[in-house]
Amino acid sequence: MCRFYSAEWDESASLLRNYKSLGIVNNPNFLGARSSSKETVVSQSLQVPNACEDMASDDGSDVENDDLKSVLGKKRRDGEHAPLKRLTKMQRVYVSRLIVKHKDDYKAMARDLKLNKMQHPPAALEKLCKRFVAYEKLPNNESS
Repeated sequence: MCRFYSAEWDESASLLRNYKSLGIVNNPNFLGARSSSKETVVSQSLQVPNACEDMASDDGSDVENDDLKSVLGKKRRDGEHAPLKRLTKMQRVYVSRLIVKHKDDYKAMARDLKLNKMQHPPAALEKLCKRFVAYEKLPNNESS
């Protein structure tokens, strides 16, 4: 054992008591669990509602900036939504085959187990098709 701590270490005391006397934490997870005060501290400033809560609107908080709202999918102050993300190469192939065969019939796309191997529901297929149409063109030479 280190000479610095050996003078303060009490062989008859428990490990926790020795650690406490040396100022060492036994388990860092309990660092904030024990309090030196037995009484609960009540602060009036914590009980008063925040003024920002009054500014909340129906579609979310106006306090959030537009970039954060775009990421979260909420409506921005200017009424715009975040731009649709591009599909990956595999998603483009997957969705283009479904669109060539079924056009805009999302229920038929969902029932087509040969092309819809991921078994996306109609709502998810509609979102994928919107993302596809926003960025891509259908290949003319595809015959599936």
